[in-house]
Amino acid sequence: MHNSSPDGTHFLMEFFGCDKQQLNSIPFWKKLLSDATANAKIRVLNKHFYRFTPHGITGYLLLSASHISIHTWPEYEYAACDVFSCGGEDESTEIVRHIKIGRITAWVLKKSNPIVFLFLSIKYDPFITTAYLRHGANQFNGMKRRDWKIFIGSLLVSNAYWTLACYMGITMVELGWKEITGL
Repeated sequence: MHNSSPDGTHFLMEFFGCDKQQLNSIPFWKKLLSDATANAKIRVLNKHFYRFTPHGITGYLLLSASHISIHTWPEYEYAACDVFSCGGEDESTEIVRHIKIGRITAWVLKKSNPIVFLFLSIKYDPFITTAYLRHGANQFNGMKRRDWKIFIGSLLVSNAYWTLACYMGITMVELGWKEITGL
């Protein structure tokens, strides 16, 4: 088996207004995800699904080109799905096209895209950003120069963003207070 690229395309999807019976059916998910991988011509290495009591399913397909995971909340008519492929954007896009179960909101993250760096730096801490964007083996073998650049860059971006956000928030409160009190 050959890892085609250390980069990849990562789809983070949320589905709303879904059918409650489908969300709570392991056979439905097995068929839907198996059909999606078959259409994309991706080999499934392993799969596992678990049904919670009283409802909800979590599951994954381990693929030769990475993974698919799902998590469902039938009581909210909601599902979250994660599709990652290091085999190329076409493969993951083909899988995503096949998974249509409700209204969808999706994020597409390409590990080599600078926008992903900004998004992760603001939303998560520098450790998570570095772990997500690092190249290398499946095991941690120390941080390389590139990893340190990502870590320090993420630290600077996140601190600048949150400093600005807090400053703007405090400024808005001050302006509102002056407007209310007339000072």
